[in-house]
Amino acid sequence: MHIWNVDNYEYTKLRLWRTEKDAFRVIQDGDYKTVLNDGNYTLVNNKFEDIFLLAYDQLNIQQVKIWDYQFNKVVEDYIELTFINMISPETIHPEENIGYRVWGYNGNIFVSQELKDELAKLAGSDLKLSPRFSLFGG
Repeated sequence: MHIWNVDNYEYTKLRLWRTEKDAFRVIQDGDYKTVLNDGNYTLVNNKFEDIFLLAYDQLNIQQVKIWDYQFNKVVEDYIELTFINMISPETIHPEENIGYRVWGYNGNIFVSQELKDELAKLAGSDLKLSPRFSLFGG
């Protein structure tokens, strides 16, 4: 069984700045992809909320607003994931990935096989699911 990294197929230049606990502002233009993240936040399109709630005891989920002043709109299509469990290439233990499990690493999302399977059912081409830390050199 693998631990899977959850990301977009295509990179986005979109960058956000937190202005309040549940609000962000666009500071660099880019495309709104399914996952918006950097080392300070992890946002996911809210259509995946029910799937992440399967691991409700391992993360906090909060609805957020993104203020996009260039287009004079407020985007409310995202939830923020705050991870209780953290992981790294040095601390990964594949035997711990049984059931619905989720971890964070520098704003990135990692999930167990079971959670990956649930995400894949809904994701279509919205998400790239890569084994372990293959995209991180691990």
